[in-house]
Amino acid sequence: MYVGVKSKENPAGVATDATSCATQGCDPQGISTVHAYLRRHFPDCSLRDFHTPTTKTNPQPAVPSGENHIVGIRSPTAFYSIVLTRGFLQHPAADVDQRLREWNVAEALRVHRLLIMWTDSVSPA
Repeated sequence: MYVGVKSKENPAGVATDATSCATQGCDPQGISTVHAYLRRHFPDCSLRDFHTPTTKTNPQPAVPSGENHIVGIRSPTAFYSIVLTRGFLQHPAADVDQRLREWNVAEALRVHRLLIMWTDSVSPA
């Protein structure tokens, strides 16, 4: 488990597994963009990053071998998760932000609590 602690170096208290991110080839700019979006829409929540093997195969073909990057959002009353597939993280950071806004991901998370961000779509799990 990775615990996010607010500090000068980590003012948002985001917990991350940097070693795992490095070995999985996660895009730091894309992940930072997702964090910024989530902090705007869930300001009193803590964020936690982790990885899990790919198991979801629909509505699109399974993600190539490897792990998905997952951001957990913990509020005082609920826990939400957003799965960032490799295909989604291949977009430039500006496109990641645009997709998050256009797809109204914050509201979808509040309804479904778990979302998967595919290359060109979002779906509840």
